[in-house]
Amino acid sequence: MEVARREQLDDLVHGQIIRGSQLKPNRQISKACDIEKYERVNYPYIGSGEYFTAGGEHPAVVDGQNYAVAVLECEPGKGPSLHSHTTEEMFFALAGRLEVYWGEHGEHSAVLEPLDAAVFPPGVWHGIRNVGDETGRLIAIIGEGSPAQPIFAPSVEQELNAVASG
Repeated sequence: MEVARREQLDDLVHGQIIRGSQLKPNRQISKACDIEKYERVNYPYIGSGEYFTAGGEHPAVVDGQNYAVAVLECEPGKGPSLHSHTTEEMFFALAGRLEVYWGEHGEHSAVLEPLDAAVFPPGVWHGIRNVGDETGRLIAIIGEGSPAQPIFAPSVEQELNAVASG
């Protein structure tokens, strides 16, 4: 590889090192965060577009080209609602006990412990609930660097409409 190209790539990598001190919490990454049981804190690392800038809150530190990554923190009893994406999504548990659920009504489930992971294909309704006694933490990886807002299950849309109408 020529020296100029190697230096260009080295500079690119240096500019994409993400320090924890750079992260700012995004509590409004989706409109479902307005419903108490779906509240969570998201720390967007990589990604761009409407999903990571929802609510006008803090975008990811590095724009993503092929995937998006965020760390989610969920208090006991809370977590992302039943939703789907147009691309696959993986949840990788870091701390706590996190129940992933899926299916048209969330009728299937499994509990993830630290270092466990679950992968959801495009179009599969899925969600997460912290079933432990401590703050749960996980990494979410979504295909596409600029994922669209999630598609909420009809039951979640009803909850959102009820909140909106007061």
